[in-house]
Amino acid sequence: MPAHFFRRSFAKLLEATEQPFAQPVRDLAVSQMVFGRTVLVGEAAFVLRPHTAAAAAKAAADGMMLGLALRDGNDNLAENLRRFETPQMQMGLHLRDYGVRVGNRSQFRVDNPGQREVDGRAVKLIGRYGTLRNDRVIP
Repeated sequence: MPAHFFRRSFAKLLEATEQPFAQPVRDLAVSQMVFGRTVLVGEAAFVLRPHTAAAAAKAAADGMMLGLALRDGNDNLAENLRRFETPQMQMGLHLRDYGVRVGNRSQFRVDNPGQREVDGRAVKLIGRYGTLRNDRVIP
């Protein structure tokens, strides 16, 4: 189907919505995953953007790598947990950054996370309904 069909359909849908809203996407990454004998895994440590399609795989990898670190390690629990934490932190930060880059490219058409050149059509669309405040469009 031609792209203009989707734009028209989306515009009609938005115009028919009585109270449009915006849902923010927030990124969460902890600075460490191990706290003594307690370990954060999966989304307790990294909330990844949906478009990465990686949250379940990251949680599974965390569990698997924790199991391997404990099984294959020595009697020093702290050392085994550090061996688990370093690569899993790197993977989590990489996936978080990847999600930000993909989101910026699709929404703002930029690759630099610090740069925010919003697509002019989005500004006009929100402006038609009011201003964006606290994730709500205020008339």
